[in-house]
Amino acid sequence: MQKSRKARRPEDDARRQGASYKKWTAEYDQKFTRQRGGLGKEMAKRVDGAIDDLLASERARDPRDRKGIMNVDGTPTIVYGCRVGKSYRIMYCVRGDCIRFMRVGDHKTVYGRD
Repeated sequence: MQKSRKARRPEDDARRQGASYKKWTAEYDQKFTRQRGGLGKEMAKRVDGAIDDLLASERARDPRDRKGIMNVDGTPTIVYGCRVGKSYRIMYCVRGDCIRFMRVGDHKTVYGRD
């Protein structure tokens, strides 16, 4: 019986070769930093892992992750959501080659509703 091979991602190859694999730069809002500081140690570790994965991926602008439009610095901007664990989310927006992380927490804290 032949074993099936797992599809490799380009960022995995870059890590193996020692190349820089980050495609995005990150900015953190003050609210995001404050909310992240209030998370438990284990959840903060999972959030950091999700951020690293997001910065290395090409799917930061995936339309399936689009959550709506918010005013960011006075400009209407498309915001995206990333799931971390069962009920925790990260809200972010993308401008150029920068991902701006805006909120983190449980679903109600991030989106303001159930």
